[in-house]
Amino acid sequence: MKKIIYIFIGCLLLTSCSGMLDIESHSAVSPGSVTSQDLSALRMGMYNKVQNSPTRESYITFDILGGDLTQSTGNAKDLINSVLSSLNSIVSNSWNGYYNALYQVNNVLSIVESLPESELRNLIIGEAHYFRAYIYHALVTRWGGVPIQKVNTMEKPFRDSEEAVWSFIEEELQTALAFLGTSSSYYYVSRDAALAYDKSGSRVLAAVNGDFFAKDGTPQGIYYRNGTCLKGTMTDNVCTFFAITKNKRAIIGSYDEYDSYKENIQEAVGGRVRLMTNGNVLPQTVTALEPRTAIGVTDDNVVYILVADGRNFWYSNGMRYAEMGAVMKALGAKNAINLDGGGSSTFIIRKIAGFEDGRFAIRNWPYDNGGVEREVANGLLVVTDN
Repeated sequence: MKKIIYIFIGCLLLTSCSGMLDIESHSAVSPGSVTSQDLSALRMGMYNKVQNSPTRESYITFDILGGDLTQSTGNAKDLINSVLSSLNSIVSNSWNGYYNALYQVNNVLSIVESLPESELRNLIIGEAHYFRAYIYHALVTRWGGVPIQKVNTMEKPFRDSEEAVWSFIEEELQTALAFLGTSSSYYYVSRDAALAYDKSGSRVLAAVNGDFFAKDGTPQGIYYRNGTCLKGTMTDNVCTFFAITKNKRAIIGSYDEYDSYKENIQEAVGGRVRLMTNGNVLPQTVTALEPRTAIGVTDDNVVYILVADGRNFWYSNGMRYAEMGAVMKALGAKNAINLDGGGSSTFIIRKIAGFEDGRFAIRNWPYDNGGVEREVANGLLVVTDN
């Protein structure tokens, strides 16, 4: 009987432990269990980590080290000397906190990028890239060259150079800009927070609108920025695209050509109607006069961008697809496509060499808003590094 009792108790314990292992966590979920319904909670968790993990002292590091604060001795140097030690909790907690926040941001990116496209999903991707730029700005300004962690890993990290870190920060800001919209609240990251692209070393000379888009702002075609595929699908086989390859060749592609180019694309926007193929102007069934935007490429890697105003009988009626193709052929283009038109057609140039306000000017007359550009899904920048 005694032996039987021991066996019975052992069975109870095993059953009890096994059951505990099946209980779902009340405070966390596995990345594979996250769905689109969890996006808001995932977003709030990311904001929480970025704000709180680096600790409060991280926000006043430069005040502490800049001589603005003192301790009981009244001498700022005493505080600086005590803080400037890897054993000091202010330093170690800040370092660990920034990488703790980065760990969460990388988690969010890896989860969200696998979910179906939506406005909120794309916004969170933009915010995550902005936060990575922000975190690395904090790290590089405090510790110089630090390990760049694009994905979470258990491998031993090694320091990257300061130049590499600053380059990564710029890449992250550029990617963030592609996803972020205008500011809706100062509590959240917006495009305004990341708008740091036009500067010495990457001067914007001109800009033009890009792809057609849905009501929620999603472009119909593909979209690449700085080598990152932001959208790799097309709504139908009428979609086309303009791209710059990684070896700096300008190309025009159709729906069925995308697969052969996609691994070598650096920058790209989608379009619709094909105007020219191999030097031939294509026949068109649509003959409407409309404001138009088109782009063409020559065999010599020259890119032509054409914007035609329309819907204003006293100024300009617009152009037909066939007419756009004929103009592109006259310019020497071998391949050309139509980009979004109508009220989206916008052509902007730089009129001032410096970086003061008012340096850009609209050269056409956008139809929708009486000469004021409308919000569009994406666009193309003409940029120089001089």
